[in-house]
Amino acid sequence: MSRVLRPLVPFACAIVLATSAVAQIPPRTFAWEPTLRAAENGDAEAQFTIGMAHYRGIGTPADESAALQWIQRAASAHHAGAQFHVGLAYLRGTGLPLDETAAASFLEEAAMQGHDEAQYVFATMLTNGRGIPQDHVWAALWYGKAARQGVVQAQSMLGLMYLSGLGVPEDHMTALQWFSIAARSGEAAGRAAATSVGATLNEAERAALARTAAAWSRSNDGGATDRAAIQFLQQNLIRLGYDPGVPNGLFGARTQMALEEFRARIGDEKGPATYGTLQAVRMAVHATSNGNRR
Repeated sequence: MSRVLRPLVPFACAIVLATSAVAQIPPRTFAWEPTLRAAENGDAEAQFTIGMAHYRGIGTPADESAALQWIQRAASAHHAGAQFHVGLAYLRGTGLPLDETAAASFLEEAAMQGHDEAQYVFATMLTNGRGIPQDHVWAALWYGKAARQGVVQAQSMLGLMYLSGLGVPEDHMTALQWFSIAARSGEAAGRAAATSVGATLNEAERAALARTAAAWSRSNDGGATDRAAIQFLQQNLIRLGYDPGVPNGLFGARTQMALEEFRARIGDEKGPATYGTLQAVRMAVHATSNGNRR
């Protein structure tokens, strides 16, 4: 399978993962009347709780229409879990019209708030160009965030991105590390890839890789300034003609200087990088790719 086509496979798998995630939400024990009053008064968490109670039939007959109404209200108040569920409803066309563009918008908002499965599903939409223009570099960022939070399918996909050099620099050892981490959780694709790629290593390299995989632990490492985001910035600043140094995900002096030069050009205020900064860099790259000067 070609290096371009290989990552297109898991879009259907992402929908399956997301669908199963909805089904696996545990029942919540809550006082119905006080929660309903809070929901009616605009409390987003209470709205989401009431919505999921309707969805699962907890304390009330199951009613998907009523569930979606409450969940949409919570999503409008920027509740990440609600945004994820509304995105899935649009993606699957269940309860809401099938609309991949709307799905991508809701999933991106949830992803930006750190929702791990939204990050993975949104990344697959970017990889496949479903509901949003195809963008392997932006997809790799979100696979990285989901992978670090323990989404095993994202770990395998991040490994594949490194193996193929799609969205990130080609790096077979980093690819193998992520395949091995996914394999520890029993993820079939990661296990198969780890076995295949790992066959090229010697005994000492296999032992070092096993130690790395065993020591790994999930984390949500910093929002817009985690390693995946910094590597995204570095890669794209290079594409824009700046010099942030090697795109290794480490925020050093050269990266800071390059970013400050870019922000000065667009009139962005100094301070920590935000998702707005990432989007500005991304849009500048797209404009340059379309033949415009920076």
